[in-house]
Amino acid sequence: MKNKSLGFLVVILLGCLLSGCYSNCAEIISPWEFKQVWIEENFGWALTTDNEVLYTKNGVEEFVPVKKIENICIWTDGFVNACFVDKETAYITYFSADGESIIVEHTENKGNSWAQTYIHYKNYAEICDAGYAYLSFADRENGFLLYCSTPAAGKMTKLLFHLDNTEEKISFAVDLTDELTGYPQGICFYDEDNGYIAVTYHGENNYLYKTEDGGLTWKGEHLPIEEDYNYIDGYAPFFYGDDGAGMLVLKAVGKNVSNILLTTTDYGKNWKEEEILPLDSVNGYSGNENGELFLIDNSGKLYQYMGCSGSNSEGVQETEPITELSEYTTENASSSSETMSDEDQQITSMLICWNNDVFSFENNSLDIAGLYKNIEAMLWIALRGGAGINSEGNRIDAASNDFIQLSEKLTPGERLEENILLLRINRKNAVENTSMSYKDILLYRDNEDAYLAWQMADDLNTWYLFQLSGYGEWLEKEVAIFMRCATGF
Repeated sequence: MKNKSLGFLVVILLGCLLSGCYSNCAEIISPWEFKQVWIEENFGWALTTDNEVLYTKNGVEEFVPVKKIENICIWTDGFVNACFVDKETAYITYFSADGESIIVEHTENKGNSWAQTYIHYKNYAEICDAGYAYLSFADRENGFLLYCSTPAAGKMTKLLFHLDNTEEKISFAVDLTDELTGYPQGICFYDEDNGYIAVTYHGENNYLYKTEDGGLTWKGEHLPIEEDYNYIDGYAPFFYGDDGAGMLVLKAVGKNVSNILLTTTDYGKNWKEEEILPLDSVNGYSGNENGELFLIDNSGKLYQYMGCSGSNSEGVQETEPITELSEYTTENASSSSETMSDEDQQITSMLICWNNDVFSFENNSLDIAGLYKNIEAMLWIALRGGAGINSEGNRIDAASNDFIQLSEKLTPGERLEENILLLRINRKNAVENTSMSYKDILLYRDNEDAYLAWQMADDLNTWYLFQLSGYGEWLEKEVAIFMRCATGF
């Protein structure tokens, strides 16, 4: 496990441009690798890939372990599932070391103590082994557990149990082996009668099922996906608040793999396809009553979905030649400068050198994905030595640094012989009302490292340079996604 004394860093990963909607995802750089999270204001729960349960009451930067789950059945490869009900209540489930029972543990005091219950699942079907178990609680009293065996000849035993926290008992509800086609990936109930099960199946069968009678019967749901795909894997939706608002992610596989976000305002009676999320993989997600979506990828990284920050009723258009890219983004971006701070409105342009070409983006197109905010946030982090950045910066003359010199000579639309990755934020006036005074900002890649420099406000020929060790690949991805979002490349 990584050093847990490291703080959290929110890095804007940009967004994806689809159907005229600009979205943002923020990566929360953490010492933990996550399986599941639940975040509500400053409170939060998490389950890590090391099967530790975390809790916080002071924001995501102060997660602390409250339970280490041990003696898990080795045949399940450490499978654990959690359901975080509220700020005090959490449930976890896993298979006993001998594989004979499903263990359900819960706490109602923020993880200070845990009660344990056993389910002897093999009593309810002929073919049962230690496979998977998924939890969902509609409220603090009523919950469900879906048991799934490992696949045998393409068939999987699926049993649904009802958890009554009021009477502290677990009862068998129904055998769903023949009712659900595919391999379940999650379950969600929004009240004691209505819920969903999501499945993965590489065929023409349903990937989302719904019940309206407490899980006794289920029917397949048809969702409005615009494009045709070879197959779709479903993830269980979640709902927030009392008005039926909810979100759902589907993994759609065709020529490419796309993670599609859908939303609803009526508990899933009607779903709307919003956009393709700018992540290569989604291993899980959760949300809260504020409508915030948190995503976890296959490596355990945590992201916060920032929502749509603009719209374009005309949709995405074909981009023109390179020399006209700045005009394209200016015409099609939302008028985000209206919401920029006074300091940010002093930005005149953002110059990017990428894949041998030079691009320039004007102020009113910068907030498409928030990249400029991410870079400015790095100034604060670099000064404090966070996120593995060497805090010992160097004061240099502009003439002594080839990248600074190059950034002052670049012309939008020109083609360079050498492939250089460089980004410069140009300002009309210096920023004076912070702990440091600066004007322009430069970020570039040199081998495996990235370098961050800012221009001293009192001497424009002097810069302060920080080395960001190992950040070269990160910068490459940041710029690549931004260019895709801003230009349609």
